[in-house]
Amino acid sequence: MAALRWLLRRYKWLVAISALLALFTLIHFKRQPTEVKLVRRYRSNEQHANMANWPTPLAQHWRANTEQLAVLDTIIHDAQCTTCHDDIDWSHRQQRVVSAARTAWHSYARDAFGHDDYFPLSHRGSNFTHLGIGYIVADVLDTLWLMGLRDEYKMGRDFLANQVSFDQRGTVSLFESTIRILGGLLSAYHLSGETDTKLLVLADDLGSRLAKSFNTTTGIPPETATLRPDGMSFAHVCSTSESSTLQLEFRYLAHLTNNPMYKESVDRIIDVMLNAPKYDSLVPTRIDAKTGLFVGTEISLGSRGDSYYEYMLKQWLQTKQSEVDLRVEYDAAVRGIKKYLVRTSPRQGLTYVGEMVDVTGEPKFSPKMDHLVCFLAGNLALGATNGTH
Repeated sequence: MAALRWLLRRYKWLVAISALLALFTLIHFKRQPTEVKLVRRYRSNEQHANMANWPTPLAQHWRANTEQLAVLDTIIHDAQCTTCHDDIDWSHRQQRVVSAARTAWHSYARDAFGHDDYFPLSHRGSNFTHLGIGYIVADVLDTLWLMGLRDEYKMGRDFLANQVSFDQRGTVSLFESTIRILGGLLSAYHLSGETDTKLLVLADDLGSRLAKSFNTTTGIPPETATLRPDGMSFAHVCSTSESSTLQLEFRYLAHLTNNPMYKESVDRIIDVMLNAPKYDSLVPTRIDAKTGLFVGTEISLGSRGDSYYEYMLKQWLQTKQSEVDLRVEYDAAVRGIKKYLVRTSPRQGLTYVGEMVDVTGEPKFSPKMDHLVCFLAGNLALGATNGTH
């Protein structure tokens, strides 16, 4: 006892800090709901209150200088040349792409096979957790199958099935783990004939670990997830696109496993987003997980905004066009994009999609087209054809 009292006196500040951390953890997890409840699906037409202050037309505050215009002229001339590509052997190019993918895989397999991250210049790899989560292998598995690289596919599949376990301590990106690992496992399972139960079991295990992130006040998850059930990250202001880019994977997992919890959890996120006021169906790049309201000062189809619009359409297609409110919201968003974000370059007459900044104050149009916006052309084509061509 004397020794214990001596230790307590000597390390009293450490003991006090540990007690405070334990109390904070207890209060935090007690605040987390124990179940996910669906809200009534309702698509709000309410406009965000800040729109009352928007000027007409929106101000444009940037123009290219002479040097930038010269570079653009060169790029555009090469792209629009109608006689420069007549002699291209597209079949040969296709094989070169496959060859490049094979070379990249073999380099990764030689230097860092199984690692979550790869540094080709230093010929080494690293992991996102202590044991690794099969991040790269799962992400490329369906691509290996589509390219006909069956030996490489088997190598990756066997590694995931026999050597990867998600029962480990660690914090991972919920968004990246869903679209790359869970999505990779489900895609490979589907493309290979939906008979490889090892892949499905692994996907189900990962899905169950990630799904506890949806147990928040509004269902909006934190941006990070813990793999073991003894912890959960705190959700406050989250990325709009990351919260709305989980639905396809978890809905398909629910279908394959007959577990409706997966679908109900991600549907609740969309329900909350559909209820929230918007800017002519355009949304800022952040959402408050406590209130379920969109926050932030920027509207963009680039980083943190892009796949909100993409998945709104794809969810409608995934459900055989049965959830009409998703298509209605997508169509309304496209009208908002055309109204506020689409512009034509002054010299070459090229159509591009910009951004809006300072939407809570005096909004301005910014002609910056994030590289991630390049998804939009395919998404518009998908919407125009209803995915039938």
